[in-house]
Amino acid sequence: WSTLTIQGGETVSLMGITLTHGSGRGMALSASHGILHEVELTNSGSSSIDGGAIHMSGGTLSLTSAVMSGNTADRGGHILMTDGAEISIFESTLSTGQATRGGAIFALDGSGGGMSLSLESSTVQGNQSDGDGGALYLESAASLVSSHTIYAQNQPDLGDGGAIYLGWASTLSSVEDEFTDNGSTTPAGTWGGAISLGTYASAELDTVSFTGNV
Repeated sequence: WSTLTIQGGETVSLMGITLTHGSGRGMALSASHGILHEVELTNSGSSSIDGGAIHMSGGTLSLTSAVMSGNTADRGGHILMTDGAEISIFESTLSTGQATRGGAIFALDGSGGGMSLSLESSTVQGNQSDGDGGALYLESAASLVSSHTIYAQNQPDLGDGGAIYLGWASTLSSVEDEFTDNGSTTPAGTWGGAISLGTYASAELDTVSFTGNV
């Protein structure tokens, strides 16, 4: 199901390669550590799996100057993270992912504590979901720190949070991000063209711009 599997606490560094799997995912990490630089993860996954490009259970992952596009999954078109996984994304592009929820990334509540996700100087664009979270879906008690990142044209078909959906007790810190033209393709009865907050979720925004979200 995965082009590459990393497990057993190993640390793997990849640079300048492309990972593609027509019906499975590009990479699976289990309680391990991945460092990806200038890596492309494209056109992988299917609607029957979680995490079209990457499935991550625990451990840490660093993505720098990476490109994810055209990946498909049930949850998390590009990435599904769970069991206390920590992901850092820098100067990367996440585009045209497709999933039922979390067109780009789905943070799934698991047994290893809350998930931690950070994005800096990146672009999250053109991702789609059937339900909540056109780009990012944080299910429960997850943390998202985002800065200088563009969220554009992410669309849930019929759901809340065009770009970001924060589930129960999840948190967002957003600094100098841009949210442009995000929102449901059927906006009537939905909440948060750019960001939607669930029960006990919270967001701190500093110098953030919102344009054309519905």
